[in-house]
Amino acid sequence: MAAIAGGLGSAMADMLLGFPQWIVPSLLIKGFEGLLAGIIAGKIAHRLKKKLVLTRAILGLVIAGLWMVLGYYITARMLYGEPAALANVPSDIFQAGINIPLGILLAWVISKTGIRVSR
Repeated sequence: MAAIAGGLGSAMADMLLGFPQWIVPSLLIKGFEGLLAGIIAGKIAHRLKKKLVLTRAILGLVIAGLWMVLGYYITARMLYGEPAALANVPSDIFQAGINIPLGILLAWVISKTGIRVSR
C-alpha cells in the first residue's frame, strides 16, 4: 500500500505541478521507497513501544530515504548533468530527514488511537 501511495501520489503531484519529466521517475523512486519502508518498517510500526522495534523502524525508513536520495540523484544526473544532480542532494536529504521522524511520530499517534491497519 505504501508503494502505491508513494508512487502514484508523487507522480500525480509532478503531473499537476508541471514536471512531466519527473512523472515516471517519481512513480518508480517513490513507489520503491514506499515498498522498502513498508517491508522493513511498516510491519512493525504498530509495536513502537520496544526499543529494538523502534530501531528497526528507523533503520527501514533511513534505508528507504537513502534510496530516494540516490534515485533522484541518478535521475537528475541523466536529465540535467552532474552539477545539477549534486545541487539537489541536500534538499533530498533534508526531505528524508524531516519525513523520518514525522513518519515515526504519525505511526505512534495512530497506534495510540487504537486504529488497526489491516492488510
